[in-house]
Amino acid sequence: MMNNIKSTIFRPPSILLIVLLVFGVQHAFSQNTIRVDQGKIYSSCNEEIVMRGVNEMFVWSQDRTGVSILPEIAKTGSNAVRLVWTTEGAEAELDALINNSIKNNMIPVAELHDATGDFSKLQMLLDYWKKPAVLSTIQKYKKWLIVNIGNEVGNGSESTAQWVDYYKDAITQLRDAGIDGPLMIDCGGYGNRESYFLEGGNELLEFDPKHNIIFAVHTYWTNGDDQAKVDRLNTMIEDAKLKKLPYIIGEGPQVVASPVACGQSFPYKEMMKRLQEEKIGWLSWSWGAVNNNDCGSPNSKLDITSDGKFGSWATTFAEEMCITDINSIKNTSIIPESLIDGSIAACGTTYTITAFADAGGSISPSGQVIVSENDNQIFDITTTIGFKIKDVLVDGISVGNVASYTFSNVLANHTIRVMYDTVPLPPQVPYLNGVPQVIPGKIKATSFDLGGEAVAYHDISSGNEGNGIRQEEDVDTENAGDGGSIGFTAVEEWMEYTVDIAQAGTYSIDVLVASQNSNGQFHIEFDGKDVTGIQNVNGTGSWTSFVPQKISNVTLSAGEQVMRMYIDNGAFNFSTMTFTRDGNTGETPTASFTATPETGVSPLEVSFDASASSDPNGDAITYSWDFGNGETSTLATPKVTFTEIKTYTVTLTVSDGTNISTPVTKDIVVSDGNIAPVADFTATPTTGIATINVSFDATASTDANGDTLTYAWDFGDGTTGTGITVDHLYAAIGEYTATLTVSDGSKTGTKTTTITVTNGSPVASFTASAETGVAPLAVSFDASGSSDPAGGVLTYSWDFGNGEVATTATASTTYTTLGQVTVTLTVTNDAGNTASATKTINVTDGSVSCAFGTPISGGLPSVSNSFENVFVLGENGPNLDNVTKFIVNWDLANNGLYEFSISTNNGTPTWYTNLLPKVTQNFNAAEPAITITDSGFAGLDGEYWATIDAGNFVLVSKTGGFTLYFSTSATVPDCGTTPTPVVVDGGVIAGGPFTFTVGDGIADNVSGVTITGNIGDTSQWIVTDAAGKILGLPASPEAVDFDGAGVGSCFIYNVSYNGTITGLTANENISGLVGTFDLSNSIEVVRNPVTTGGDCSFGAPLGNALPALNSKYENIFVLGSGGPNLDNVTNLTINWDLANNGLYQFSMNTNNGTPSWYNDFLPKVTQTFNAA
Repeated sequence: MMNNIKSTIFRPPSILLIVLLVFGVQHAFSQNTIRVDQGKIYSSCNEEIVMRGVNEMFVWSQDRTGVSILPEIAKTGSNAVRLVWTTEGAEAELDALINNSIKNNMIPVAELHDATGDFSKLQMLLDYWKKPAVLSTIQKYKKWLIVNIGNEVGNGSESTAQWVDYYKDAITQLRDAGIDGPLMIDCGGYGNRESYFLEGGNELLEFDPKHNIIFAVHTYWTNGDDQAKVDRLNTMIEDAKLKKLPYIIGEGPQVVASPVACGQSFPYKEMMKRLQEEKIGWLSWSWGAVNNNDCGSPNSKLDITSDGKFGSWATTFAEEMCITDINSIKNTSIIPESLIDGSIAACGTTYTITAFADAGGSISPSGQVIVSENDNQIFDITTTIGFKIKDVLVDGISVGNVASYTFSNVLANHTIRVMYDTVPLPPQVPYLNGVPQVIPGKIKATSFDLGGEAVAYHDISSGNEGNGIRQEEDVDTENAGDGGSIGFTAVEEWMEYTVDIAQAGTYSIDVLVASQNSNGQFHIEFDGKDVTGIQNVNGTGSWTSFVPQKISNVTLSAGEQVMRMYIDNGAFNFSTMTFTRDGNTGETPTASFTATPETGVSPLEVSFDASASSDPNGDAITYSWDFGNGETSTLATPKVTFTEIKTYTVTLTVSDGTNISTPVTKDIVVSDGNIAPVADFTATPTTGIATINVSFDATASTDANGDTLTYAWDFGDGTTGTGITVDHLYAAIGEYTATLTVSDGSKTGTKTTTITVTNGSPVASFTASAETGVAPLAVSFDASGSSDPAGGVLTYSWDFGNGEVATTATASTTYTTLGQVTVTLTVTNDAGNTASATKTINVTDGSVSCAFGTPISGGLPSVSNSFENVFVLGENGPNLDNVTKFIVNWDLANNGLYEFSISTNNGTPTWYTNLLPKVTQNFNAAEPAITITDSGFAGLDGEYWATIDAGNFVLVSKTGGFTLYFSTSATVPDCGTTPTPVVVDGGVIAGGPFTFTVGDGIADNVSGVTITGNIGDTSQWIVTDAAGKILGLPASPEAVDFDGAGVGSCFIYNVSYNGTITGLTANENISGLVGTFDLSNSIEVVRNPVTTGGDCSFGAPLGNALPALNSKYENIFVLGSGGPNLDNVTNLTINWDLANNGLYQFSMNTNNGTPSWYNDFLPKVTQTFNAA
């Protein structure tokens, strides 16, 4: 894990001498945030700001408030620092981080890293900036703070217009939230593409009501060589200068092109030179207290330092960029004077705040503090050991015992005074049973003395930030290490341990330490005397990788003393401190002990006896017990009482003063003698209609120990009860969880059941004024017969089946579409229970007078017969004149339709058509009906009622005004009218066939073509290709010139028809004609190509490149022999641009979808059109 370095510094006691000066007010230019103007960036005191600094990833740092890292960055002379942060970061840490940046004379650029490359997460960033605590921080530091909305939001798939729209919304939200300082916006494409701000920057600047936007480009450019990158930089500079856009390089310059192109160089020196010449700010990535690991281990080429300290340069580039190059941060950074001293004249009107503290602590800043008009000023207040803040007086008025105070929008002179009270300190007591820890031996870091802050330890932040023991203390304990450790260490912290040194002499100390970095330091004191000197902690690879750090030749005197572990520089963890007396070469003692008893019921008193422990050299031994319950002992025969129900591991080690034995352990098992009772009950009933009375009976509950039980009921409706049996009324509708809890006075048992209370399901019922009729059919519906068993109010929902709905008890609608519709009524009661009812409405056109009593009430009687007479009664029925026989075989008893077929006299659609696979029927049910689909007979498909009339088979159309009557008699049924048969005949064509040579430029016309015997209201000539596609509809076939029409066969038809005919259109197929018509026989026209020798090379291959083409060709000729058949190709499109060497289109369309309707050949061709 990564450990945090603390956020504040302990200050020793001091007495402040305050000299009161005369208040002074100065007048000049006034502006209280950083602002932009004409492409430049200015401070609130009108100083031009050219940012020079670095990024630092505090989001992943152990120093999240920058208390240690920011002073190191400041040593470079940086005037700005980009604070890499996260929406998961604590608001208080962000506040401290910004404050520490300003204290170190660096402009804070705060950014959120969570939405890198992903605009869908932008709102998450905005929500963080708009948090009340964050808004308060932004307002507090608005004079110097720049809010970088989000790091590299957008991956380059977004257009400039989308990028602008996203940030317009962001600007609106942040300005509406009250953020009035400068906003920084990263370019799209992971920050790399400058085109976003060059094209859309002015629109965003104009849109912002504050006109205060700074753009950021991240120069991870991988295009071309170094010169190409310099050219790209210069182009950007000139374009931005022309458009007067304010911007910085938010990440860069850098030594490599990008984190993913680590092997590609970047011209960082030339970039620094040009940016300095043009006065453009830059912030390099990144300081590197956290290892980027972007370009390999141990440190990335993008890391500036190896450990976060100034001078620990990770690369030559880092040193040049920071301090040695002529254009480095050190040599070009200018810190605004007003950032160092707010009283300069350029800051306009200023006021004086006089700050002082009484004895007992300090206030920072102190003395006479100069503040610009409308600025904020923060004062931090600290205490020394033995004192607490009594009160803070602002202009003589109490504001309470606060640790920080902010003057907002200063418009006058002020005073602030801190008053303190003394605090009595508790006594210092050894942690382990009040007994000093023995040396030689091992001392756990977490066993520091009792007494608290300033007595047994000093920790610079309140609360335990670790996950280890003693959470009530401020020392940050961790579980890692040898029995625990102390982490989050910071400079000037200390822990004390009362020890008893058994024997004076020279000792070696092994301190277990762990650190991800290599900058920790400590020393150890005994009774205030430094006995070790400062010890440097080397990096161990991680915060949990502990290694022993040996300190030799430490001289200690005998007796009880106070040992202090003092942190000279933090950022390391430590676990145990093992003291070994030098000079003893004897053998290691052996630990052994008994425990009586080892198991039992709580509370369990156990006697331990370590008298069997021994030392082979006869040395006196000391005992060190750890009983696993937080207790320890140094006695040989201790007694311990265990109360918690668990298994304890007891550990004993013994020491001869120099050598320590191997630990021995025993498990002590403590059990509970009391068995929890078992709750059980019945509830009668568990469901019902409100109001219901439920009887509960818990007599089935039991207790294994025979204890007397108490019974507590929670009925789930807000009421409770007691007793072994109880009745309860549930009045309100709902679902309730009833819970029984039984107790034996020590332990409990529970059981639950669910009680469901309803008002019953309603009954849906309605009437219809008509259930069949002629369109338009008006029908009224009445649902007043619906009811609710509880007498509740019903709501109504109608679906009339025609797209109309209603919500009243009575309703009406008019049906205009023929056919059957289903009307559905749904009623709902107060409890949300529903019921539905339906009716079928049959709408006809009224023209069928021969319904033959359909639909009939029962199943269709059996029928097995062959009918050679077919009558189509009524209007608009199909033409079945070519039907010679209809056969049906239906067996009602066996529910079997065994034959259903039609024979014709002309093979249209076939000579024999088996309709069984094309029908669905319910002949065995009431209202028998049949549906015919895909029959092949025009007008036959549809839904029919079925019946038998005098042995004849009858189908009555449900939706059309006709009836099909299949009869054994040639006599027309005496019912309705039979349409007069329609007669059409295509006739006979004489002439031909014809053969032509096409494509030779000679007109090819047929002659002598005649038509005889054609019958119909209308006659039309048709010319088709071999596939039946209509090529033309000429007034006469002699008028057609077949030359140039392509090769293959054409056919000439004549069609005669009555009324209208559908599909008689060029490019349609004659197989799709619909209507009353007949086609004549056809005449073939054979079209041969103009040449069969294949000698039409047209000068190919060319001696030069193919000229540019951008055309669509609708006539295609395959010349010669052996070529493909492209008769189905309707056009070829080619777009070839010689100047740009681009073939942008090469495609064909077909008239029959073979191989597809549109064929894009670009992915399927290779070409050398740009070559000879």
